[in-house]
Amino acid sequence: RNGGKQKLVAQPCPLLVPLIEEGYASSKAADLILQDYLEPLAKSGVEYLLLGCTHYPLIAESIRRLYPQFTLIDSAAETATTLQKLLRDAD
Repeated sequence: RNGGKQKLVAQPCPLLVPLIEEGYASSKAADLILQDYLEPLAKSGVEYLLLGCTHYPLIAESIRRLYPQFTLIDSAAETATTLQKLLRDAD
């Protein structure tokens, strides 16, 4: 944290979608790739991890196992919750 301000850090993960689509989401290879992408974030003190792709919830358990210090935010679930509230409010 930076004086109460949150810092946003983007981490592209181009290998994850093909890995997931080929059925390797729970593999040792996936763990190694996740560690390559996420270890720098963990070392820098990142607290929240936004799963910014519809595929990423499929590897959320692996992320939780490898990096329990991250609070995961599922963008699809958050979008659905927000849409539900908007529709309810609009009747």
